[in-house]
Amino acid sequence: MKVAVVGCGAIGERHVRACAKVDGMVVRAVCDTDTARAERLAGLYQSLRPDAEPVAVVGDYADLLANGTVDVVALAVPSGLHAKTAIQALQAGKHVVLEKPMALSTRDAQALMALAARGEPRLVVCHQKRFYPHLRQIRKLMEDGCLGRMVAGSLSLVYHRDDAYYQASPWRGTWEMDGGVLLNQAIHDIDLLLWLAGEPVRVAGWMARLDRPMEAEDTALLSIQTADGALLSVTASVCGPPGTAVEELTITGTRGGFRLTGKALHPAGWWVDAPVPQVLEIDPHAAVYQDLVQAVAADRAPWVGAKEAWPALHVIFGAYASWLKGEWVTLPADGSTFDLKRRVRWQGGNGHG
Repeated sequence: MKVAVVGCGAIGERHVRACAKVDGMVVRAVCDTDTARAERLAGLYQSLRPDAEPVAVVGDYADLLANGTVDVVALAVPSGLHAKTAIQALQAGKHVVLEKPMALSTRDAQALMALAARGEPRLVVCHQKRFYPHLRQIRKLMEDGCLGRMVAGSLSLVYHRDDAYYQASPWRGTWEMDGGVLLNQAIHDIDLLLWLAGEPVRVAGWMARLDRPMEAEDTALLSIQTADGALLSVTASVCGPPGTAVEELTITGTRGGFRLTGKALHPAGWWVDAPVPQVLEIDPHAAVYQDLVQAVAADRAPWVGAKEAWPALHVIFGAYASWLKGEWVTLPADGSTFDLKRRVRWQGGNGHG
């Protein structure tokens, strides 16, 4: 399969490195309005795969979509462009590998789900942590009832993102192009929490902008109830002191529980009558591409598509709606960061419409 990587920053580089590891996947083009960045990324791929054909450097996305030799478009552009560029690529007949979040509005997310439901071309959303083998083993244990009834779950994510991080790319932290800690940093682990804990049915949220120079929230607290009655909590912030990088997820059932820590969420506490899953080091982005190759060959849906990415996204927008209303919100709830830009007025650390 021939891939074009669109957006040649740090995340685009991650996609290029992943593609270089996957049999049946070759990078044929890179696209960025900054053609110097695109040239560097093309050179990186050539160094990783010196036997590959030369990589085309494209400055215009419309020209790229008109290229009949490209099968897959990998979108590593700012979040505010995700839905628009993905819809254009799908309508042009290209498979799409889309970075998270898949959209900055529930309406755009639903449009993507409708296109993906047609089955061809295929849409993959990069919730790549689901591909870690130990997390897949843990989910199977839960499906088999090893924890008993799901009771509670918690997620804590705290990072340090200094002012220079937001100033380096002016779109970061803006409502129109990025969102805050929930849509940028926390969405991967919120996805995992819901994947393990079950269908969310209502949410309460509280947001604050305490220390970072950004439009959106730098700190958030969520309470979530699942369809089975389990209670979940999420705390997320980018206001930790320098060097802070904390991710911790805990699940409790009536017969056992576990605690996972670190970026890859390794088991750190295990209270289950089952062996602790072995942690195998993988490139999760490469696993995303390998799954797409297999999905096309077997004529099946990708393992993580728009439908799978929806719960985390609509929980986040439900939390925003709850914060603005000051009450629990039943899911799904409509919302967009464009509406938040219009309505949010920060007062001290907290804001409301």
